[in-house]
Amino acid sequence: MSREIKFRAWNGVDYVLTDEIEFQDIVSMQKKGFVFEQYTGLKDGNGKEIYEGDLLKDENGRIRIAVFAYGAFKVMWNNDNPTQLNLYPLNKHWEVIGNIHENPELMENVK
Repeated sequence: MSREIKFRAWNGVDYVLTDEIEFQDIVSMQKKGFVFEQYTGLKDGNGKEIYEGDLLKDENGRIRIAVFAYGAFKVMWNNDNPTQLNLYPLNKHWEVIGNIHENPELMENVK
């Protein structure tokens, strides 16, 4: 099974999709402080693409963060003692409700 490899970049104000820029510009963007987040290759229950840094709500209303850790995309919660669960095959049971940059107020609900 293959997946589409793509990234989005946060510039402190909004996101830029990296498939819209030239590769050589990525190094320059990193030097300027852009934060890159990889597409997981998965979509939520509504068909929305899931990227690292996305905030996901489960069927019980709990909010989690999409991360890449230990060689796999996972959902993480409990910032004091991070707990992680593989994102796949649970992705269809989650809904992207925002991300860590544009919706920092939701981070307090990650438990």
